[in-house]
Amino acid sequence: MVWVDIQGKKIAFVELKIIDNYSLYSNKKQSKKSIDEQLKKYWVFASKEKSDLKKYFSHVLQVKRRLGILPTYVGETSLEDFELIEKPILLIGNCTKPWITDNAKRINDSIEEIAFGSVYRGVGTNTFEIPNKTNLRRNMYQLSSD
Repeated sequence: MVWVDIQGKKIAFVELKIIDNYSLYSNKKQSKKSIDEQLKKYWVFASKEKSDLKKYFSHVLQVKRRLGILPTYVGETSLEDFELIEKPILLIGNCTKPWITDNAKRINDSIEEIAFGSVYRGVGTNTFEIPNKTNLRRNMYQLSSD
């Protein structure tokens, strides 16, 4: 998933998981793919293709505008001056505070070098916003009813 933060002028890859996804519990020694391996692929891809990705996302914006499917508050005609955050954000949904207490440190430690950060949400993810760099790797628990 790609998230475009219009107000912050940022573009980020977001890996969305819910708490029962096996990759949140596996590690590199197991045969199943761990979350850190998935996030690293995003990071490598975004780093390598940064310039082309910004042009592509600008093109998608223009196509959506021509099709009339952009929200009315989006006035941008290009995203090329937006910052592309190379390291992905891990967004975990269906979280409860006890689940975060039991799992967040382990997850945060495993993705520390390869992800921008992690965000823990309750049931909804519709109001997600890219966190500021000052909030890196904090447990940003946003319980939501959306």
